[in-house]
Amino acid sequence: MKKITLLILALTVSGFAFSQERGRKRISSPEDQAKRSTEIMTKQLDLTAEQKEKVYALNLDRAKETQAKMAEQRDDLKKRTEKMREARKMHNEKVKSVLTAEQKEKWEEAQIKYSEQRRNRFKRGAGMRQKQDSTKRIQQDKR
Repeated sequence: MKKITLLILALTVSGFAFSQERGRKRISSPEDQAKRSTEIMTKQLDLTAEQKEKVYALNLDRAKETQAKMAEQRDDLKKRTEKMREARKMHNEKVKSVLTAEQKEKWEEAQIKYSEQRRNRFKRGAGMRQKQDSTKRIQQDKR
């Protein structure tokens, strides 16, 4: 009886530890972020080796810029949001300059799909600030 109790206790404790570990956000380096983004884009857009290198460099630059901007705690939220939006817009323009027309179209569709998935995942309840429509935001970024 004691063995069964100890086994159940051990399984319970390990289950809690595993669930807590999964819940934590892992802080990844800019290199890891750039690699992950580049791999996703390579799969989605069938990038050539040359394009992959250029996109990786752009993604790495963006990840480093993003990390630096997130470290700036002195700016208020509205200023940081506008800076990040502008950085995303500039990044999108640079990436588009590397892609073919067909790849640009696929990339834009993937961005819209990702934005919708993210919006659905983080829907806010009644009475909370409503999120801006993701397609409007992407259209604004194109300008």
